[in-house]
Amino acid sequence: MFTVTKTSTRTSVDVPFLSSPDAPQITPEFKSYFKQTYIDTGKVINHYTEMSVDSLTETSHTQWIDEAAFQEFKADPMAITDFLSVRSAYQTETGTVDGPSSTSTSLV
Repeated sequence: MFTVTKTSTRTSVDVPFLSSPDAPQITPEFKSYFKQTYIDTGKVINHYTEMSVDSLTETSHTQWIDEAAFQEFKADPMAITDFLSVRSAYQTETGTVDGPSSTSTSLV
């Protein structure tokens, strides 16, 4: 298993994180594509988030079957266009910033 941990910090609790169900920037079409391509196929094993006490920092944990599956996602044209680029633009617009990311590999 390959785990990617990412932190995001927002300027205000009034700014939704992109993981929030009410954040419309990620389209239903991409959510469906991600589910069919990565979750239903077992490439993503688990995803969960944790919120800081002040609700300004979200820590996201995504567990992939292996690093190759994660690299596939990062190179996926639809992920680049409909998620990664959208996230980058949203962060610029709202002042949300990513903190340090980490990865780990474990045998499960």
